[in-house]
Amino acid sequence: MKRFFTGLFAIALAGSGLAATASPAMAHDTGATLDCHDPGGVIYTRCGSAGIRVDHRQIITCDDKADDRGVRTHYQLRNGTQGYVGDSNGHTGPCGSAFVGSSSNPIIYFRLCAGVNGSDFDCNPRSGGWITA
Repeated sequence: MKRFFTGLFAIALAGSGLAATASPAMAHDTGATLDCHDPGGVIYTRCGSAGIRVDHRQIITCDDKADDRGVRTHYQLRNGTQGYVGDSNGHTGPCGSAFVGSSSNPIIYFRLCAGVNGSDFDCNPRSGGWITA
């Protein structure tokens, strides 16, 4: 199941480790991937992916690497509410998934991050800003 979602996002993305796709229509899916750094600052392979689906109501977060880091997709709804959906089981098992928005209060921004014990060491976008959903 996890590989299905990861592959789905890979198709939607341009293949770059810091890619994000978006369009103005609410009916589209939006995704992002994250390349993580090792403790020495060297970038290694993709460690996470995220997607905003179902008319901006659902978040899917996938931890793509067994590296002792969890992956979280932080989000903001139209009314300003913020939260996150996580996945910390490496590349095995299901991805994290939750319906957090609604048709009147959709997800409008998201950010994909990874780190140990709930700390965010690496994020997309790296600037700490948000990706428009």
